[in-house]
Amino acid sequence: MDLTQVASIIEMGLLCREGPCPENKLLGLFKPEEKVTAKNVKDALAEIEKRWAGRALELRKSASGWQLRSLDMHAERLRGFLNAAPPRLSRPLTEVLAIVAYRQPVTRGDIESIRGVSTSVSQLAVLEDLGWVEVTGKRDTPGRPFEYATTAKLLDDLGLQNLEELPPLESFFEEAEAAKLDETPADGAAE
Repeated sequence: MDLTQVASIIEMGLLCREGPCPENKLLGLFKPEEKVTAKNVKDALAEIEKRWAGRALELRKSASGWQLRSLDMHAERLRGFLNAAPPRLSRPLTEVLAIVAYRQPVTRGDIESIRGVSTSVSQLAVLEDLGWVEVTGKRDTPGRPFEYATTAKLLDDLGLQNLEELPPLESFFEEAEAAKLDETPADGAAE
């Protein structure tokens, strides 16, 4: 089977599949007698990536595998067309998610000490229901509190392959500092 045929079959599989697909699963599209190898799949993915360059979809790798997705610049238009709003997170939920993402594994107590306010079990439950956070174990301390970490679904939904692709934590502090400077009265007088 030549590269064009392998690429066409994989492309068809990705178009029909909902969500990312790992490379080893893509091999399942082929019969053993077709002798398609992992290298053939990698080459075919590179071919598909070239085919879709400059078009409305792109081949993107995330934490869970490969997926044909719409370009980010079309996301808002598609949400309106499909009536699919992204989940709206409150500021406290966003803070909790950020703490889990940057400091995982964390306990609820860790989150509370970083935020300086209490964190309810229901806040973590909302993030668990979205599939973005999960319990990964229990800390070996008194009370054996649950430890939380982010999931591959969060990375998939954000279009990331790993957490290292998140912006550096320092950039948020710089933005917060800049915002404080913008709020300072022009004459420097305190209100």
